[in-house]
Amino acid sequence: MNTRLAGLVVVGMLAGCAGSPTPNAETSEMPVSQQVAVGDARQRAKAHTELGMLYLREGRIAVALDEARLAIESDQGYPLGYNLLGLVRMYLKEEKAAEDSFTRALRLAPTDPEALTGRAMVDGMSGSAGLATAAGRLAALQQRFPTSQVVVFNRGWVALYRQDVATVRTSWTRAVALDARSALGRLAAALLDRLNGQGAGG
Repeated sequence: MNTRLAGLVVVGMLAGCAGSPTPNAETSEMPVSQQVAVGDARQRAKAHTELGMLYLREGRIAVALDEARLAIESDQGYPLGYNLLGLVRMYLKEEKAAEDSFTRALRLAPTDPEALTGRAMVDGMSGSAGLATAAGRLAALQQRFPTSQVVVFNRGWVALYRQDVATVRTSWTRAVALDARSALGRLAAALLDRLNGQGAGG
């Protein structure tokens, strides 16, 4: 369960990097992943982070960990370097280390929805009680960031583990409505098709 939870956050982060710009409703700023990297150090950190995300998605955990460390070494003020490190720690089932990494990211970008989502997903590693906590955090985040595909998609993913099919459907339907052509929108649509097929088969 832990690895799959982390994997879906990875997909969400990648989609946030590649998808349509969605300003933060609280600050009118773009999520960090959609901001232009200014300066050599920030550009290196962003490049290492994006490469590390690709390695992590491919399951090349050790290389992803190296890229996370290189990103942080390049620019200790770049939040997504710590996000990547948190995701790697989730894959490694290192819950406390993952929490620490996302907390560090949030010190640098306290209203970034991707960092907040990563932190919420750590709670989902702790069994039923943790999933309930994660579900509550993500529901609150959706209220704060109603146009964030990362938030709404991962709310549906946690709901799936909690067997809350109604929330799964509404969350993933919302993710598709936000941007059906993004990587995350396409994934949500495919998962909805599978869910609907299972319902019909049952």
